[in-house]
Amino acid sequence: MKLYQRFKHLIYLPCLLMMLPLSGFSQQSAWDIIKADAAPVLTTPFADQFSAPEMVPLADYGWEDGLQVSYDGLHLYALYAPADLLSWVAYFAANPGLPICSTLGSGAFIRDYAGDYGMDMYTNYFACDTFMNLDILYATRPSIDVPFSNWILSDIARPGEIEGGPFPLFSDTDPDAVDHFLFTGPGSIWMINNTTANPSNIASAVRLPSPINPVSDEFTADNPMLTRLENGNLLLIYEKYTNPDHRDFMFTISDDEGASWTTPTVITTINNDAGHIEHPMLYFDGANYWFYYSQNFDIYRARQGAAGDWDSWTDHEAVILKGNTVGIGEPSITSTGDIYFVAVIQNPDNPDDLMDADPWYVKNLFPIGIITNSFTAIEIHPNPADAFCTINTQVNDDYVCRITNLFGQEILSTKFIGKQMQMDVSTIPPGTYMLTLTGKKGDTWCQQMVVM
Repeated sequence: MKLYQRFKHLIYLPCLLMMLPLSGFSQQSAWDIIKADAAPVLTTPFADQFSAPEMVPLADYGWEDGLQVSYDGLHLYALYAPADLLSWVAYFAANPGLPICSTLGSGAFIRDYAGDYGMDMYTNYFACDTFMNLDILYATRPSIDVPFSNWILSDIARPGEIEGGPFPLFSDTDPDAVDHFLFTGPGSIWMINNTTANPSNIASAVRLPSPINPVSDEFTADNPMLTRLENGNLLLIYEKYTNPDHRDFMFTISDDEGASWTTPTVITTINNDAGHIEHPMLYFDGANYWFYYSQNFDIYRARQGAAGDWDSWTDHEAVILKGNTVGIGEPSITSTGDIYFVAVIQNPDNPDDLMDADPWYVKNLFPIGIITNSFTAIEIHPNPADAFCTINTQVNDDYVCRITNLFGQEILSTKFIGKQMQMDVSTIPPGTYMLTLTGKKGDTWCQQMVVM
């Protein structure tokens, strides 16, 4: 019976192909015109720091949401549906009394012109002809100097299931290994341990305990992000719904690799009093932690006010505004400071195919040296270094020099006075690091360095 339900649609394939030039292709062209005019905008303080917002080249005609770029910038993830997902969700919410196969099983919003990447839109527990499946797409690239070129269906995808909120925490010793991979399932945050960038061991996923997740499967936890602190502990930040219109950012810490967690605490310094908030993301720039988030469908950030205090966020400022799009969100940041996010656009002329979401990004124009105030020219050579490197500055000052890994863990710290210092890096394991200089007046300069 299930095989029949899955394959009987092949009978209608010739008819569908005949319809595409009249329906799918014309609507596809309409979206091309609308997307060409879509324009999120940088706020004035950041207009010189980043390139103009642009769509990621692999953007598709389906709904790409839940975007996440890895910290090294080589891996990209998105929740995906080959459909007008937002209109489907609104339809589903407005018709709670309809049969399952008329809501979860509705094919009315599925786009015949969107890529499906091999998604299984038929297998389901309810014997519906179709099923609105949501799966995670994955893209990779060999270098940040080339664009992401194509999506593939991730190995985390499961027929008849829903996965979202992908977040990999890569190992700080093995660039090909992922210590913990988070994702959301129905109502819950899950974690796969000891895996790869495209996990194939989803069967080993562990549901995070209550009160992170609810006891029942009501949807109250979403958009998780994970980082490793300097002492090796795990810090989890996520959204907690108290009702459909209100959510809080929460944080919790684990000192045993996720086996147990502290009682989740509300982040009170970023809350709904400022407007609708979503999509928490933590970023360490070598000197400070920054909290990026969506507020009223624009992207904001705040600086950590007190070191080690995850409810201490100050200097809130807008970074990217929605412009003429419906809204933007899902910020995630690479180690070089590039920001990836999602933009939602609307086709008001077609209420049956109304919304689309695509991945966008802005490129940090100063990823190597970030110069503030009196720092006019600083050199580090050689870079890469294998034994010693020399730091040259043009300003006499009392400097604190710190080397941290890409997870913000301090590897080495020292002080010097003057314009030049030689640093021994022979004991540092090979890898990519962030070198930060801070002067007596607080002037700060950061640069990536490589140890061979």
